[in-house]
Amino acid sequence: LLLDDYIKIKNVVSFPARLSCIVIKKSYNFTCKTWKHFTLDRKIRKTRKEVIEAVRKQQEDIFNASKKFDNKNFNQYADIKTPTGFPKIQVSPSSSEFVLQNARISAAFNTLGLLKAVKIASNTIPVHLDFIKYGARYGNERSGAYLFLPDGDAKPIAIESTVVKVVEGPLVSFVSVQLPNVHHTTTLYNTPGADGLGIEIQNLVNIERTSNFEIAMRLSTNINNTNEYFTDLNGYQMLRRIRFSKLPLQANYYPMPAMAYIENDNTRLTILTSTPLGCASLHEGQIEVMLDRKLNQDDHLGLGQGVTDNHLTEHIFRIILEKRTHKCETTSDNHPSG
Repeated sequence: LLLDDYIKIKNVVSFPARLSCIVIKKSYNFTCKTWKHFTLDRKIRKTRKEVIEAVRKQQEDIFNASKKFDNKNFNQYADIKTPTGFPKIQVSPSSSEFVLQNARISAAFNTLGLLKAVKIASNTIPVHLDFIKYGARYGNERSGAYLFLPDGDAKPIAIESTVVKVVEGPLVSFVSVQLPNVHHTTTLYNTPGADGLGIEIQNLVNIERTSNFEIAMRLSTNINNTNEYFTDLNGYQMLRRIRFSKLPLQANYYPMPAMAYIENDNTRLTILTSTPLGCASLHEGQIEVMLDRKLNQDDHLGLGQGVTDNHLTEHIFRIILEKRTHKCETTSDNHPSG
């Protein structure tokens, strides 16, 4: 229903209950629906002038907001075309450390575009993010669909100089970097709701071209969590996990259906996940999350084949850093949920 048609039928008294009327002028749309009979003149009081003014104001707001966006590319040697909606783009052949922040938290990044530290209020906590890999040990029993038998401690994935893309804006800021087997994006939302409380991490993992390869994301902090960490039990409750040094590292891996955290007397670091994964805290102040596994051999536990059907996989995490306040209510030290 165009605006001119609306003006022509403005004096119609009522319409059936299921009528949906749409008034369109340029790019400004609005829809009104009702479960009862209604008077069109009473429900829609937009004149042509008001609609045009609303469109003009909307376009002006979008244009002014686009001026506040800042687009930066580090380790980029060639000139690139400025993306639509950005008034400028900064291209640098070398990278440097930088900071993204919103009204509540501030996140520092290293020259590779990976998280380095998080600041809440006046407290700065080192939170080093890196990606690690496990291989499969040799022998009669080897890693497969049901067995995790690594060939030793995890090894850091070597990252050479890579293009770091940074976008800063009034509502959202993010850094994106292509790493070996992972496209990694870290986002900060500048909103008053829950989105602005933490850091969102998106990993697009692709290990199709690897062999006996298991990849994990690790966060290293100065949080003195001793040998304890916590994972959820199918989202119902939190369980205290104990790291036993006398056991092999795979025995200290536990399911993480929804979240896990490490903490000390002052600080808690929580990881929320969009997909159930496995996690562990193998060293004090660290927590790692398994992202994907590709294994060539069967582990003789029923599947009858290796894990070789890997595809591009998306994992989204929310990292929340909290400081303990005196008002926090705690349970007893030996409580299973901490």
